This record gives sequence, structure tokens and C-alpha cells, in this order.
Amino acid sequence: MKSWYNLSSKIIKCWLQHLSTEKDMYTITVNDITGRTLISDKIVNPQYQEDISLDGSVLVSGIYIVNLMDKGRVLVSGKVMVY
Repeated sequence: MKSWYNLSSKIIKCWLQHLSTEKDMYTITVNDITGRTLISDKIVNPQYQEDISLDGSVLVSGIYIVNLMDKGRVLVSGKVMVY
């Protein structure tokens, strides 16, 4: 997973690859450093590669953790810095 923040549009972009298309759904979350979930979205009927856009306008400057989850289990995580 690669993730980055676009300052001009206030969008967090996540590029995911190697997703199992045999799964029905994944969840992607953005958490603050205390672990509190601020953004959550579902990826339904995933493709092998997904390009996800999340509304980051609710976020203040800081570092956030982006998690790709399956049934409550974190599969992969990354960091994104909002400035």
C-alpha cells in the first residue's frame, strides 16, 4: 500500500495492489496516533489493484496511520502526513 495526502484537494489517496479478489470486502481506516479511527471506508468487490480516495478535510496537521483491514484484522498499514 502506498498512501499520500493531496494538500490542494484535502484527499488521502491510497494505492493498493495484490488484493485478493476472492474476498467480498475490505475496510480501510485512517487513525490518529492514539489509535482513534477518524475515517473508515469499505472496499466492496475489490479488484487486484485499487486506487482509493478518502476525504481528509476533517484531519488537522499531523501523522496518521492508514490500515487495510479484513474482518477486524490489519493486513497492511502505512503512514500519511497531513500538513
